[in-house]
Amino acid sequence: MSDSPAAFKGEIIVVATIPGKPETVAELRQHLKAIQEHAQSDKEPGCSTYRVSQFEYTFVCFEKYESNAALTAHLEAPPFQALRKIVADLLSGPLQIKYYEEI
Repeated sequence: MSDSPAAFKGEIIVVATIPGKPETVAELRQHLKAIQEHAQSDKEPGCSTYRVSQFEYTFVCFEKYESNAALTAHLEAPPFQALRKIVADLLSGPLQIKYYEEI
């Protein structure tokens, strides 16, 4: 597990835990679904998996990218950038992002 994807040379697995607020969970869900749709389309060929799970107000995203370049492309995509601009207002606590490689 790492807090940065920089050391990974091949596929990268990302697990993001996103704590929403009761009053913002619907908006957060809407943004995450838009990101998921984009990631699973031909607009992000380097993303092989993008799953979003939810329990109450907390979301967990499980993502898999073929390379650092593919992850960078995801982070620069319009749906991700739209959420990034407002995400601080939607969260009840710190966003946790961890990076892994498959064994």
